[in-house]
Amino acid sequence: MSRMMHMFRKYQYMLLIVFGVLLMFVFVIGDAITGLMGNPGRGGGGPSDEVVLTWKHGAVTGSDLYSQRVRHNMAVEFLSEVVQETVRREGTPKGPGVFRDQFGRYNPGITVAENDETIVQKMLLAAKAESLGVKVDNEAVKAFLHQLSDGELSDNDIAVIYNKTVAGRMTQQHLMDQLQHELLAQQMLMMSRAGLFVVPPREAWAFQNRMRRRVQTEMVALSVDSFKDKVAKTPTDAEIQKLYDEGKNRFPSPYSSEPAFKRRHKIGFEYVRADSGKLQEEEAAKIKDSITDEDIEKHYAENKERYRVIELPEDEPETESSDATPEASSESSEKPVPDEAPEKREDAPPAPPADEPAATSPEKEAEATPAEELPAEPKSEAEGCGAQDEANAETTEPETPAPEPSAETESAAATDAKAPAQVVEQPTDAPATDAPATDAPATEPAAAASAEPASDAAPDSPAPETPASTEKPEEPKYKPLDDKLREEIRDEIAADRSRQPARERLDKALDEIKAEIDAYGRNVRRSDVAKSGKKPAPVDYEALAAKHGFTAGKIDPTDVIGIEEYELGKAYEMTFTSWPPQRVSFAQMAYAENGQVYRATRIKSAELDVEFLYWKVDEEEAYVPELKDIRDEVIDTWKRQEAFVIAEAEAEKLAKQAAGDKPLGESLSSHDGLNIIQPEPFSWMSTGTTPFGGAGAPTLSQVDGVEAAGDEFMRSVFELKQGEVGVAVDEPKTHVYVVRIAAETPSDEVLKEQFLSSGVTPEMSQIAFVEIEDVWQDWYKDLEKEMHVEWSE
Repeated sequence: MSRMMHMFRKYQYMLLIVFGVLLMFVFVIGDAITGLMGNPGRGGGGPSDEVVLTWKHGAVTGSDLYSQRVRHNMAVEFLSEVVQETVRREGTPKGPGVFRDQFGRYNPGITVAENDETIVQKMLLAAKAESLGVKVDNEAVKAFLHQLSDGELSDNDIAVIYNKTVAGRMTQQHLMDQLQHELLAQQMLMMSRAGLFVVPPREAWAFQNRMRRRVQTEMVALSVDSFKDKVAKTPTDAEIQKLYDEGKNRFPSPYSSEPAFKRRHKIGFEYVRADSGKLQEEEAAKIKDSITDEDIEKHYAENKERYRVIELPEDEPETESSDATPEASSESSEKPVPDEAPEKREDAPPAPPADEPAATSPEKEAEATPAEELPAEPKSEAEGCGAQDEANAETTEPETPAPEPSAETESAAATDAKAPAQVVEQPTDAPATDAPATDAPATEPAAAASAEPASDAAPDSPAPETPASTEKPEEPKYKPLDDKLREEIRDEIAADRSRQPARERLDKALDEIKAEIDAYGRNVRRSDVAKSGKKPAPVDYEALAAKHGFTAGKIDPTDVIGIEEYELGKAYEMTFTSWPPQRVSFAQMAYAENGQVYRATRIKSAELDVEFLYWKVDEEEAYVPELKDIRDEVIDTWKRQEAFVIAEAEAEKLAKQAAGDKPLGESLSSHDGLNIIQPEPFSWMSTGTTPFGGAGAPTLSQVDGVEAAGDEFMRSVFELKQGEVGVAVDEPKTHVYVVRIAAETPSDEVLKEQFLSSGVTPEMSQIAFVEIEDVWQDWYKDLEKEMHVEWSE
């Protein structure tokens, strides 16, 4: 050891020189080598001198945008530290454009640029502000910093923050110049949006109708492609060239009718598909035989409530008389005469007449009061003994003479005399009221039994001594631990115990395949940098997948839209960096810029228990095809535009023939082959749900039978009133619809009441924000035209 140190001290100056040269070499070209290895064929992704766009003040190269982005990022870093120091000193950052996000974090007071387009947007806004005479000098920047820091930071504190953040990379004057540029763009942005965020009552009323008005429709769908054969003329060379020039720099979209011929960026993928559910079944089969009876009995005892027998209550039988009044049911419960029930059915078989008096008026009930009831109210005896009463008594008198009523019966009759239904029942069911003397003892003990507990309850104890209070709750019943239940519990235990081994097996297998793919990718990138021409042997990923019980597949180069047709393209991940959590699709992840080939990534499938390991294998850059290569496609696009005009005219013709008060199938019965659809009632817009509950932002409602109903389609439909017929067109203009409004809900009166009671709701504000953003985007497009902005191909 001492000898090695002696050698090092002897040659330390030479070693220092060697290490110094190596460090200089790494600092100078290390980034370039890393960029080439990380993304071959793209020049490392650094700034270039190629012209990115031209505008009224000249050309902007990739190096210019890169420099602007670096200066912007340093300004954001400086302002962010100002905000953080202000918060540390218990101040509240203030100023135009300053706000807190849902996590309580403040933004730096300026719009943070996310890409080159945002950098260019700032450049155009600042130039527009200067053309309008807006001035931002150093004093204005200092005033902004004073307001942003809530007066907590002095000039010396600002200088300390400058030294802490960007000193050495940007001079103070360059920082002030950049902040002036940022504030100019911010001021122009606020000026262009001034007044847009106010929702006037008229617009609020319209937005409410978009959410709450629903229509029941029937439609006739006319396919535009079916009218291509009716296009008689052919396009000229000039028309073909004009259409090609119009769409050559536009990417096609399934939701747009504009001509678009530019080819999208395409990527080819290879993947391994792993089914964790299958692995868990395999692990459960291994574990199942090792589960003992003791394990099953223990699981049954610890989770007994899961095997409780739930007994649903039986349906109560319907009463014989559904119209019986509560007073009638009360009296029947107070006068039990079980021994006389058979005799009553023999003597007075017509039971329905007992229901009829319940619906009679009180005056007729009073007239129908029998003489036998009058002793219960001696004061009205004279008034109740009229000729009509005697006649009724004679009519309803039973064959056997009724005995004298007992005192208890009279008392009960006196108590219930106020109930009209009971008074009416007496003539028909006289034997039931005037019970025989042999039944009196049965009635008397019942009355005595009901009276004695009432008198004894007060002095003895507050708890009532009723039969209901002495009943014990029914003991719960459980499934018996028979052979069938034992097998079910065995499966449950096996599933629980196999979950972790299956997950570990899945992770280990995918990590092994990923290591193989990543190692091959590094070798490929080294080979590209060295330009040796010798490629490493490819990985047999299909054999690796089969080894672990997985499946493998390959997707030829496809674009970001076409990838959604594949199972892999439907996969997604949830990110929790914001609230509510955001869903990131496979296309957003896999088609991001600077993605390396043969670098494997895991992603969960939209299908439960399925996971993918995928990697990029091939790539085709976006390009504009030559007219000679796509001439037939351009001609077909021209024909479709002409066919749309014919289809729209045909739809207008059908709409005029249709009668609003008749179904379309009936009023247009003379036309054969019409495709009539009847979607479920729908509103213009509706709210979805977020993954963790709550309503999502309002979006266009889905219409059954209409693939791409856009804003114009909804506007055409909801301009119609009930019984009217009109024409609507879908977003890509592939179908034209004859629409009849069969019904609508709710009524205008209800909608007005809802609007007056709710006012401007959050949903209306969200719709307004989208409308405002569209207005601002149109303004910005006009600004680009004013500044003569032309992006390079």
